[in-house]
Amino acid sequence: MNQSETKPIISIVLPIYNVGKYLPKCLDSIAIQTYSNLEILLIDDGSTDESSKICDSYVAKDSRFKVIHKVNGGVSSARNCGIRTMTGKYMTFIDPDDMVADDYVEVLYNSIKNNNSQISICGVKTVFSEKFCTVDASNRRNEVFTAEQAIEKMLYQDEVDVNAWGKMYLSSLFEGIEYPEGKINEDTAVTYKVFAKADIISFDTYKSYFYLQHSGSIMHQSFAERKMSLIDFSAECLQYMEKNFPQIVNAAVCKHVTDSFVLLCKIYECSPLNKECLDKCWKIIRQYRWSVIKNPKARTKTKIACLTSYFGSRFVASIKNMNAHIDKKKGVRKI
Repeated sequence: MNQSETKPIISIVLPIYNVGKYLPKCLDSIAIQTYSNLEILLIDDGSTDESSKICDSYVAKDSRFKVIHKVNGGVSSARNCGIRTMTGKYMTFIDPDDMVADDYVEVLYNSIKNNNSQISICGVKTVFSEKFCTVDASNRRNEVFTAEQAIEKMLYQDEVDVNAWGKMYLSSLFEGIEYPEGKINEDTAVTYKVFAKADIISFDTYKSYFYLQHSGSIMHQSFAERKMSLIDFSAECLQYMEKNFPQIVNAAVCKHVTDSFVLLCKIYECSPLNKECLDKCWKIIRQYRWSVIKNPKARTKTKIACLTSYFGSRFVASIKNMNAHIDKKKGVRKI
């Protein structure tokens, strides 16, 4: 009896838009997965470069690949399309400009199977070139969390991140949940809701997902008002925790404040200064900073940011930008 007859179909959803430069290497890393019973859904979100043709070429040579060509609607729209289309018992997201180790799917599936979990998480390695895409099994360990524990770790940014990718989900967890279309920072709006529907969440620190950071990433573009969705979504998360997980409200407060600091610094990097957005971030920081400073679980860097905020918003931004400049001069990479 072969593998495909004994193991469930696992769906992989890729939202694709104008990533022709990176797409072949990503798809190649998926095609050689040691877990072979896959449904690989390529959601071509109205690409205008060679991405569409690349998708078609993989469909032609490997029956596990399926492509849906749709009108451009953004990452959330593409993910929602994949969720509606998928047939696998389990599913995972991969961004088309990233890569995965050949055992990425198998590691996540085994974590679910061995721990009877509904969601599994793997370690992530941030790289700046595909030549650094080598697996990292150093200090590997396995952990198991309740939904509340996993959400708390995510909100404190303690190893568990908010990203949709790097995780495997029981597909049925997405019933009644959609990514907010027309918005960015969509993971902040959704991941905690999916976690909340799980009984057990397992974490294998083995770094089998390679996050390629490059200048075309959304996170490197100039500030725009649509980026304010980050604190809108973290505010929604805070309200959700107050209602459903009151024991970890302080973690949601920390995330809300952290996101406000992130946006505040980005605003100061841009010209002209967007005072309305700046004031919104600053109001949140002033409202919650003392709560963060008193919180023994808050990250040290978040506490320091809150302390420096008493010298004013511009001082916070200048310190952050100075540190970033020093890191750049030293060649320090945030991995």
